[in-house]
Amino acid sequence: MSVSELAAALGVRPSTLRHWDAEGLVVPGRVPPRGTRRYSPAQARDARIVHQLRSAGYRMTHSGP
Repeated sequence: MSVSELAAALGVRPSTLRHWDAEGLVVPGRVPPRGTRRYSPAQARDARIVHQLRSAGYRMTHSGP
């Protein structure tokens, strides 16, 4: 699933998904040669969870490596 497809499904802007990627919350795979972001079904599920938590007022940061 592309950034624009997932953004439309979640009702967020594509820049929101790119921001979550930069924060390490939902990191999509990349398709060469341009490095286009592609979300697997599991990553799309994770993005939905992040969206639901943020909509409920939870603020999270990535604390992993």
